[in-house]
Amino acid sequence: MVTKAMGSIHVNRRISSFLDDLEVPAVLLAPLLALLLAVAMFLPDWFARTSWSHRNTELIDSPAGYVGLLSLWGFVTFLALAIGMWRHRWAWIAMLVAAVGFAGAAVVCIGYWLQLRVGLALVDGRERMPKRWVMEHPPALPLFIIAAIVGLVSALVLARGCWHARHQE
Repeated sequence: MVTKAMGSIHVNRRISSFLDDLEVPAVLLAPLLALLLAVAMFLPDWFARTSWSHRNTELIDSPAGYVGLLSLWGFVTFLALAIGMWRHRWAWIAMLVAAVGFAGAAVVCIGYWLQLRVGLALVDGRERMPKRWVMEHPPALPLFIIAAIVGLVSALVLARGCWHARHQE
């Protein structure tokens, strides 16, 4: 029984040590990923937005679409990370807010990707574009999904580190 408990303590220390080692990359990565998401609306149309074409006509989705929501979540996340770095007493709460921001960005991106896969478009008030229109997916969408998920993990690692630092004072 004692051996089993000792083994559990050893595993917990290894996990804790591993998470401590992740904090340094998370401190660098989280703000950069939040900044990437915050500027999504300002990236080139061909890179970040969906377009539809038919003959000589091309439509591009609005910046108020998924990239607008993504930029909003990125801004909230970046602001929470900045507050967390500045206000050490409440840093763990700010990091949890940043994690929620990254999760919101991930939901927006994954939801938009799923809608594109089934053909939902919402262009000019229509739910679906006619079949003769060719849709070009935004190349940055997978990048945004990965950035949001990695940012979420980074913010959770930072929240854990801030929580432990606060309780060790």
